[in-house]
Amino acid sequence: MVLGGQRLHIIQRNNQRLGHIVCPLETHTPTSDKEKTRRARDSSCEICNGHGIPQPVKEGDLAHTRRTAKLLSPALTCRQMYQESIHLLYTLNTFEFSNPWSLPYMRPTIPADHWDCIRNVELRWSFEGHWLPCKDPVRAIYISAGRAQWIETCRALALLPTLKSFVLVLGRTWFSEPVDKLPVFLEPLRGLRVQQRSRSRTIRHQVKSLDGYELGSGSSDEESSSSLSSSSSSSSSLSINDGGSGSVMTARRGTSTILHSYCSFYSSPPSSSTSDIIPLPFKKADGLAAWELRLEGQPYYVHELGRMGDDLRRRGIDCCISTM
Repeated sequence: MVLGGQRLHIIQRNNQRLGHIVCPLETHTPTSDKEKTRRARDSSCEICNGHGIPQPVKEGDLAHTRRTAKLLSPALTCRQMYQESIHLLYTLNTFEFSNPWSLPYMRPTIPADHWDCIRNVELRWSFEGHWLPCKDPVRAIYISAGRAQWIETCRALALLPTLKSFVLVLGRTWFSEPVDKLPVFLEPLRGLRVQQRSRSRTIRHQVKSLDGYELGSGSSDEESSSSLSSSSSSSSSLSINDGGSGSVMTARRGTSTILHSYCSFYSSPPSSSTSDIIPLPFKKADGLAAWELRLEGQPYYVHELGRMGDDLRRRGIDCCISTM
């Protein structure tokens, strides 16, 4: 698409204004071997790779994105084109924020009707645990500032009326933090829910085969629970059981079982590899769904996902936990 289907990295420029970088990994699919080679060489994204870029960003640092950065060109052709297409830039693209203040700062800088059109948000941060509640008076001011910044970001998320997709990526620096600090950090997101993408209130799960897992689909609207399962001594099976307040899903591969409850993973995956963990989608019949929490490069938490999910649910934090 000309105006949509792309990831926009929101950045700070030299003039203290916000700008964007069109993610080169989201522009288009290469069609030839030559194009694939050129893309592999020139289209790497430092932000998506976790390296980040120094901010404020200088114009010279954006040379590799000038080819794709002019999203506004079609909308600025004439007044009618602007009026008919500007909302598509906010509706059809994913806004990625790598600084804790960027999201709340962006809200007063754009018209309110444009803000209301934003549907897809991704926060890719490497949070340090130093700002968490601490009794050290020397660091009190620094901790308070970081906490206030995070709370303002969470409030800004709650003010997005049409939010359909929210992904929070915790970077590798969180690895050193104890697992019990994660619910404390996520507390400001309590009650945050995103809208289902489907207009139908029917609960439907469709998962394709992945690494030997043969999964099916199940749907239910009128009944309080539904299940779909198929099993044999050597084949895979999927069981979906929705009781209104949560969802329990099981995927089997031989004798190994993955239990996924309320979009939170439980321990004992079939192998030590995190690639064997299958994130099964969870949607509620009330038109709302859980948002996604990704733990990036943190194998330490793989066997703690179940306990983390239980604790988060008790606190009213509905999120789907996955590792990457």
